[in-house]
Amino acid sequence: MTPHPRLDAAWFAEHAPNFSPDENWGDLSRLSPFVPITLQRIRQFYNAPIKVLDGCTPRPERPNSQHPLGLAVDFCPHIKPAGLTADEMQQRHLREWLRLFQICQSIWLSGFGVYPLGSHGYGYFHLDLRGDGAPARWTAYRNDCGELEYTSGIDDLAVQLSVINVARGLKA
Repeated sequence: MTPHPRLDAAWFAEHAPNFSPDENWGDLSRLSPFVPITLQRIRQFYNAPIKVLDGCTPRPERPNSQHPLGLAVDFCPHIKPAGLTADEMQQRHLREWLRLFQICQSIWLSGFGVYPLGSHGYGYFHLDLRGDGAPARWTAYRNDCGELEYTSGIDDLAVQLSVINVARGLKA
């Protein structure tokens, strides 16, 4: 197996210029360079900042996770709250999340997970570069008890219901 190149500031400047090694990539020595390169491609279509939430980190509770292998990243739109109320911030995040969702749906990703309402109150995405040849798609949403449930595939209905629930919470 060929070792990964050193993912330092010079590498990011050349291959993923909208990102830096200081973001939440986790263990850069194990992170596949194709993860930031793929996220850079998404960023070019999105044409707005993207926040890296989690990269190459241990996941003992999820033995099949691609994160510890350096093949996955969680991300979301990066919204700067300057001058926005909490409701305005959430509404803007929701709009940008939906726009980013449409872009990700149009790009081939071997692993793509959709989390319409993450634990921090905002939606996020998971991409991974699993090498088994079979693309994996899933949607995670919160049930009535607030627990995460997963559907196989990108469940547009679950996404829409989660978005509606967020919108209802904004109006309450």
